[in-house]
Amino acid sequence: MAFGMGRLRRLRQRWTQYRRDRQQASQDRIVRHRQHQAYQAILKRAEQTLAPLNALRNTRQGQTIICVGCGPSLNDMDTDLLNRFPLLLTNHAYRRFEGVQVRDVIGTVATDDLRITELPGLIPQWARPLIGTSCLSTEESRHVPAKVGEIDLCFKPRVILTPDSRKDMPSLISLDCSTKVTEDFEQGLYLDTSVIFSAIQIAWLLGARRIVCVGIDMTYTGPTTHFVPNIRMPHAPEAFDYNTYCRPMVVAYRQFFEARGVEFLNATPGGRVEELRRVSLQDLLESTPVS
Repeated sequence: MAFGMGRLRRLRQRWTQYRRDRQQASQDRIVRHRQHQAYQAILKRAEQTLAPLNALRNTRQGQTIICVGCGPSLNDMDTDLLNRFPLLLTNHAYRRFEGVQVRDVIGTVATDDLRITELPGLIPQWARPLIGTSCLSTEESRHVPAKVGEIDLCFKPRVILTPDSRKDMPSLISLDCSTKVTEDFEQGLYLDTSVIFSAIQIAWLLGARRIVCVGIDMTYTGPTTHFVPNIRMPHAPEAFDYNTYCRPMVVAYRQFFEARGVEFLNATPGGRVEELRRVSLQDLLESTPVS
């Protein structure tokens, strides 16, 4: 009798596990399907906007471009000084310049799917074009196909497609997070844990000879994670670690630009990015007057 009860219990456990596996497979299939829909929508939009995106290539030849992150230190930056340089904004950075007569904003860069769903209806005309793509996140990618048409200039994300042996299961799409800098808009951009790396690659393709980052605190340890408090995070702040997720990119980018004679600098007050030479905007302005 005990043997029979033990066998029945094992059968029930197997059946329960089978049902769980089937349910998980069904959920995986839905997520993969959403990712593929988002990816196809991005590829189509990228093809539509490739010509105007390529037309920007080297249009800022020899210039100093400021890539503006959204860290809390942005509140400590002098907008009058920032406004003396060509600006490549990221995400909600435009909000720091509200009420300012902006001089030269190249555009606003966004990559994570949460921002792609938020920004099209928010950013003012002076902060456009909206230059971006989808990071194909499992949480937000379902919104991308409906929003992708509102990306003014769309680039492809570099991805890795891994076939799945399970029947009717779409390939797994993951970002190619290689510590590389793209040299061609047509091939797409390498995405990683911060949108600032996309902005830096774009500044490089525009022909900048000096790329300066501001607002790249990379701390996520204070009471706020951004220069304004009411910005939703695509992930929990404690899930981010600079040394793990961003430092290798910063070092690789610095080496890439050093080899090509492009200055890659950090004008952020404070923060954790010590791998780049620190500069002040005032010193940059005095040493190289901006036309």
